[in-house]
Amino acid sequence: METTEKSVVRRFYEIVGEGRPEALNEVCSADLVGHAGAGSDLADLKASIASFLAPFPDLAADLVRMNVDIIVA
Repeated sequence: METTEKSVVRRFYEIVGEGRPEALNEVCSADLVGHAGAGSDLADLKASIASFLAPFPDLAADLVRMNVDIIVA
């Protein structure tokens, strides 16, 4: 059974693979706080992905395996 987390990750990679970072609103929170080179917020993340896709328009990311551990304390 696919969890919500897995379906969100799968959709994230589908959106990137479709070359549509503007559609990341589907899977990312509007108040996303980024880190490192990915940008500081959702707008920066979209811009970062778009700038990466520009020179690599045929980029394809195959999601091979996902592991999800949900720990409830």
